[in-house]
Amino acid sequence: MLRRRLAASAVSRCHCHRGEPSRALSQRLRRCSSTPATATAAAATKAASTSTTGSAGTNGASSSALPTATAMPDIEPLSTADSAALVRSFLWPERWRLAGGFVLLTASSSISLVFPRVMGEVMDGCLSGGGSWTPDTAALALFALSGVQAGLVAYRGYIVNMAGESVSASLRSRAFSSLMLASTAFHDSAATGELLSRLSADAEALQRVVTTHALNGLRGVIMVGGCSLAMVSLSPKLCLVSFATFPAAVLLSRHMGKRIKARQRAVQEALAAAAAEAHSALLNVRTLRLFAAERLASERYDERVRAARDEAATAGLYAAAVESGVGLAMQSSLLSVLAVGGQQVLDGALSYGELSSFFMYTLFLGFNAGNIATAYAELRRAAGASERVLALIGRPPPLTGSGTLPDCRGEFAFENLRFAYPTRPAETILDGLSLRVRQGERVAVIGQSGSGKSTLISLLTGLYEPAGGRVLLDGVDVSTLDPDQLRRECVAVVPQEPVLLSGSLRDNIALGKPDATEEELRDAARRAGCDFALSGGAWEREVGEQGMQLSGGQRQRIALARVLLRPSPVVALGRVQPAARPAPLHAASP
Repeated sequence: MLRRRLAASAVSRCHCHRGEPSRALSQRLRRCSSTPATATAAAATKAASTSTTGSAGTNGASSSALPTATAMPDIEPLSTADSAALVRSFLWPERWRLAGGFVLLTASSSISLVFPRVMGEVMDGCLSGGGSWTPDTAALALFALSGVQAGLVAYRGYIVNMAGESVSASLRSRAFSSLMLASTAFHDSAATGELLSRLSADAEALQRVVTTHALNGLRGVIMVGGCSLAMVSLSPKLCLVSFATFPAAVLLSRHMGKRIKARQRAVQEALAAAAAEAHSALLNVRTLRLFAAERLASERYDERVRAARDEAATAGLYAAAVESGVGLAMQSSLLSVLAVGGQQVLDGALSYGELSSFFMYTLFLGFNAGNIATAYAELRRAAGASERVLALIGRPPPLTGSGTLPDCRGEFAFENLRFAYPTRPAETILDGLSLRVRQGERVAVIGQSGSGKSTLISLLTGLYEPAGGRVLLDGVDVSTLDPDQLRRECVAVVPQEPVLLSGSLRDNIALGKPDATEEELRDAARRAGCDFALSGGAWEREVGEQGMQLSGGQRQRIALARVLLRPSPVVALGRVQPAARPAPLHAASP
């Protein structure tokens, strides 16, 4: 059976200048009917291919020597309620570990609350020559409690850390899945380095909330509550004096907390921009060296890092203001207790031991109130840091079709297409283009760079949706088809500039058909002319990042081998380098 061919070979000489109306482009296309003999002789890819000598938009675009790190596209932040619900969905699977950690935290904190009261009674007993506690028995009892407390703290730390790691792993997985499902337009405008920062730094910020800040905050709340009850039982009047400075500290924390969140959001943005700059430079380090631009790249990265440092310094200043304000409030509380409590001792209303216990409770209360203030500041920081990664996860995936073509013949058509790339909506790439490719035909689309050749492949594979018109495959609108089935079974593509993934040559060929047998993989490699991959130990050799250890022709042969693994009715080829053409175009069979 003759298969559909949108051929890469230059079967026609259609010159389409940049900006030329795409209707004229369609009129200039010349259709070449394939006979069975021609189809067999030219069966480079068992199917068809589209010739693209250039690329419009993002397809086939080479990296510049000093690429500008673009900001991540605007994403509408989730509401507070939605963010809280999303965080709860990550915490819920770890609820038993977190609940166990809370129980152990309560138990260890309760032990801490025993110490001041026992020590006060021991002091009163020593001064009066009696009492239920002697210094040695009290010390032994407290030492035993300390051992129990140490065991509780250790086990609590273990299970809470496990919960935090699980939450972080789930968050990263969900964020990565969300990025994989995001539209092509989203990735066109997003810097890879910034997205990596969201997966790492932002997820780590949320993990610290679970394992450190929330734990410290909860412990502070338990200790402050316990100390308050103990202080009321010792002297209600002295307790009121001790709490007199708290309202000012609370107001300061709330006021500064809002600023800390905003500044930390700016810090994460600056760090993401620095990560994007570093990723761009490292990915293009060969080009930078060819133009002796390493120093310039370093200066640009330093500028981004300094911007992040300045934002972090401001956030740190606000956090320090909260801590110092709370510390001042606690010191004022201690001094007030000393003045009023000392007078109560002189008046006989309070014993020395009770005043000592009260002092220790006040110190505990002050220390843990400071922990609450710190935890609050860090929680505000984490809220700012995790805002974008939660927004990424909360983004609804793009709508896709669900239809299938069980017996795809490969006949396709473009009807009155209008299209502009989402990143450049004012620049129309296709305007009124119509083209129908029937079974048994090979068609070459030839034109200058930017005339829309690669764009046709992107529209045919459903990477973008046209602004107007339709793309039909076997008479069915591509937008209504399941994109996985469309790209896995109906249309295969060899890009103009194939990019290989990190891994071995074998792994990169298997990308075309992950469940292929070893025999199928090696057969596809032979048919694509990948002799270099089959000799010696090259089959399992690492290709390096983006396949940079291979030549351009070798990378295209690997991409051809991927296509040869699939029985796709339509194969679209970008411009194939001469070194990569001969073997597959004449040796492969349909």
